Amino acid sequence: MVAAENAYGPTNQPNFFKAFFNHFIPLTSSKNTAWNKVTIPADTDLMVVRQVFDFDQFDEDGDYSWDNRFYLGVFNWKDVNGDNNVWEDKDGNKVVNFINDPAITQIDGGQDLVWDDPRTELDQWEFVRFDYSRPGGNQSEVWVQHPLERMEDGLFYWPIPQSWLHLRR
Repeated sequence: MVAAENAYGPTNQPNFFKAFFNHFIPLTSSKNTAWNKVTIPADTDLMVVRQVFDFDQFDEDGDYSWDNRFYLGVFNWKDVNGDNNVWEDKDGNKVVNFINDPAITQIDGGQDLVWDDPRTELDQWEFVRFDYSRPGGNQSEVWVQHPLERMEDGLFYWPIPQSWLHLRR
């Protein structure tokens, strides 16, 4: 899967502004039953999504300084085009592929995606981030208040190693 994440070169790796993930992990959906991995009770006031990974992966060489960090984010999905998904695995490599626009066009200094490139597998305008966490340790969590009331058509989360974003020390 790591080779698949880099299939289109280093300029098309995750970007913080538009496509912060290569791995898409569904939580639940009102439209796509294949997404129903977690049952969220109807009266849920606060949903907490936690991610923990081995300390040996965090500090590979044991020098008490991180070698890898993982971000965690939770997204809301609205099926704008009615195809019952937020991405299609067109090449069958089990990771979300996309092409970054080389121009910096976003007001916050970020790149947009080349949405009409056939290698971009995401559906435009269908996902919005509830929150993300980028801890300095080997665990993180994101909270979503009233998740079912705020959810459009589904919820998903992504884990992403910070080293993929070229922030490795």
